[in-house]
Amino acid sequence: MNFKLTKPIDIDGKLIDSLELNLENLTGRDILAIDKELRSRNSQFSVYDIESQLLIVSRLSGIIPDELEKMQAPDFLEITSKVTLFLLNMDSKAREKSEK
Repeated sequence: MNFKLTKPIDIDGKLIDSLELNLENLTGRDILAIDKELRSRNSQFSVYDIESQLLIVSRLSGIIPDELEKMQAPDFLEITSKVTLFLLNMDSKAREKSEK
């Protein structure tokens, strides 16, 4: 999934105007690593937790969470929502596959 930002974010002097996220490559190992990181912060992974979603975006994009937090709120909420829909198998692509 290529996600076009409404306003680019500046990361070390480089303007980033889109994020490429290949959600299909997300593995159980990725989820466990994210859960381990969250547990070290006295939290835990949840499909509905925005911090969990942010860590998935970070892992797939290669951009650290602190930098991703610079996104405009609508972009931030849309991309994290897309992660949730994917994980719940509710994104349109996943629905199309399951209907076949």
